[in-house]
Amino acid sequence: MRENSNGKYAVTGLECSVKMSGLKRTFKNISDQNKKSGSRNTWAFYSVMNSIFEKKDFVMPPAIASSEGPVKPTNVTESAGAELPSLPSNPSKKRRVEIVLENFIDNIRQDRNTAMAKREEERKEREKLKA
Repeated sequence: MRENSNGKYAVTGLECSVKMSGLKRTFKNISDQNKKSGSRNTWAFYSVMNSIFEKKDFVMPPAIASSEGPVKPTNVTESAGAELPSLPSNPSKKRRVEIVLENFIDNIRQDRNTAMAKREEERKEREKLKA
């Protein structure tokens, strides 16, 4: 990650995509491991990622193929709630992460709008010079 002179980070969309897919993969691996018996794996970002991905199909599939016949559907909220009590919960930290993400997205939008306005202004000046 490269930091600009103005204190902002220069990150491409591809870098964000690769980072997010790695986070999803780590979250899924830990979730799958914790569903099995044995010692539970922990991760500093597990609670944040769980709040984002807990209802996604790759974590909680809507249907499971089985050769044992039909299985009673489980309630998503009950199964997700069953995992949460053993994990340390810190809502203030989760909220801070959400605020940081919201600010980051707002900054990206502002930068995009500023760049678009600048390009429009430059285009108008070029048209004036041509005329």
